[in-house]
Amino acid sequence: MKTPVKRKIVLIDSSLQSRLLFAFLLLEMLLIGGGMIVMHLELKDVVEENLFRIHLAISESLSSLLIWKAMRILAMLAILNVVALGLAKWLWVQHLKSILKPLSELLSRTARLDFKADNVVGHHHAVLANTLAWRECERQRCMAIRAALSGLDENACNSSTTALEKTRVALEKIKTLLPENQR
Repeated sequence: MKTPVKRKIVLIDSSLQSRLLFAFLLLEMLLIGGGMIVMHLELKDVVEENLFRIHLAISESLSSLLIWKAMRILAMLAILNVVALGLAKWLWVQHLKSILKPLSELLSRTARLDFKADNVVGHHHAVLANTLAWRECERQRCMAIRAALSGLDENACNSSTTALEKTRVALEKIKTLLPENQR
């Protein structure tokens, strides 16, 4: 029986997830607490209005009045939840944009082999830190390729065997610097 493969890359940021969960619980407690206070005030008024009406003809059923008040409060809570979810989505999109915009810029600069100073990054995130480290490795690799290319002699084909050997060594060094799929 095969053992299950465990992921090596963790895709969940537990600190972010715990902060979001705490904010959600706090928001729900505030909404439910506020709803209970409003319900208490609304129902208190209904009960007080109808407390001494036992001998009078009731124009409207007390239960339908209570249900109507409760439905209004539930609708208010639902609307506030939708607004809170919309705000949470907007904040999350802004957070993602603050990571993806610099990442996209770094990757496009890397594609152009532009390894100038990386002052693009304004938001500190592990993805951006990994990208900066990778860019530094790529910059070092490109500098090594450039150094190996400068060791090539343009007229090596017409030269002696030592010049050809020197060119072969430089080309082997360049070959080791290239990624596996480009050799």
